Amino acid sequence: MGTLEKRVALVTGAGQGIGRGIALRLAREGASVVASDINEAASRAVAQEITSAGGKALPFRADVTIRPQVTRMVREAVGRFGKLDILVNNAGIVRVKPFLELEDDDWEDIFRVNAQG
Repeated sequence: MGTLEKRVALVTGAGQGIGRGIALRLAREGASVVASDINEAASRAVAQEITSAGGKALPFRADVTIRPQVTRMVREAVGRFGKLDILVNNAGIVRVKPFLELEDDDWEDIFRVNAQG
């Protein structure tokens, strides 16, 4: 039995990188995982990897900057698993360009996802 048995975790940005690693580790420790990502295929792939290994997962495509999508994600997660115990706000973006070329819109997008998402 894992240390997180009977716990439910929601991980944003779970489709790749650190978020994927966190989602997989939480599942290995016994948590049921809501694998959220803006990329639906990536979200499904992580959830499939978890379920193939014997875990419980719910893939969910959501843009964390759109409140109704986040609300729906939480409702579906609680509807499926009955509760939420762990939240990992991992979703994040970067703009790959020289610092002095970043526009106000770039900064607003980065802030909306990384700080408010």
